[in-house]
Amino acid sequence: MYGLFIFTRRHYSANVRYQAAAEPVDNANGNAGPYTADGRRIVFMCRFTCAADDAQQPVLSRQGPNEATDYRIEGKRLILAFPSKNRYILQRD
Repeated sequence: MYGLFIFTRRHYSANVRYQAAAEPVDNANGNAGPYTADGRRIVFMCRFTCAADDAQQPVLSRQGPNEATDYRIEGKRLILAFPSKNRYILQRD
């Protein structure tokens, strides 16, 4: 998976590209909005979501649901464990 996750003090932007199956076409999605953190969980408020939907609707843009996500910090890495069981390991530059 390739992508970019940007945090400011109050907002985030996440843009990723990945291959979900053994198909020649990549999939991608982007999310952005404000977030809150309490020391254990980050709540991403998806004010903007852009993702592939299907062959008839190749790009879907909408407001997504808030997503409460467990996280931990290990050195320069932020590890996000989403409710979907997806996990992002982000290295700080």
